[in-house]
Amino acid sequence: MKIRNSFLSPSPPPGLTGPAGFGGDENLAGQTLGDCLRDLQSRDSAVRGRALGGLMEHARPDDVLVRVPAIQVVEDWPLAEGFVSRRRDLWRRIAGRLARLAEASFDPKLAFPAGERSRKAGRATRDLASAFFEIEQSGKGSALFMVWIAQRRGATLRGAMLHARTEAPGFSFLEMVATLMALDLEPTARLYEDLLDEAGLQRLRHDKEALADQVLDLVLAPLVVRH
Repeated sequence: MKIRNSFLSPSPPPGLTGPAGFGGDENLAGQTLGDCLRDLQSRDSAVRGRALGGLMEHARPDDVLVRVPAIQVVEDWPLAEGFVSRRRDLWRRIAGRLARLAEASFDPKLAFPAGERSRKAGRATRDLASAFFEIEQSGKGSALFMVWIAQRRGATLRGAMLHARTEAPGFSFLEMVATLMALDLEPTARLYEDLLDEAGLQRLRHDKEALADQVLDLVLAPLVVRH
């Protein structure tokens, strides 16, 4: 399977193959980096799960998905989950979306009709891209509100992601999803009391989940396309 994914941001060479790969030459769940990469090929499911869990916990998610086939992430996730703590929610979501995409044969091009490419949508898309950076840098609840508003002004998510990728090639959308899911919505509600009633806050909670899944679908879809 050939990976063609413009939205993954793996570490630049020699980071993927040298001692700096996967976040540094550190001990991953009791193993060295070399051990983990070797053990991913083991016929022993427990050994594979331990190696994959170590990488998921300590490595950049983009680097993991460049080196580990999507099907292995899905199939071995139950084995790896016990070795993942701080990134468990992110990887549970990634494994779930990969499984769904494999079943649905998702085509990201179908999700964005050409009619969305209006001048108004272009401005909103740039606003949404800026919100991505604010989320990543500060983790403030107000950034989520910016995303929410920008989408309702016609922003295309794929366009915003392309814009962000151009402006900052090393930007990780997978790490952005992790930050997004950790945002506390209560401060957002207090900041925008005149616009967000309880019903509005409930919609925002729903949109937070939906936005995370939409970003993941766009990033992960090419990983499950069979060439």
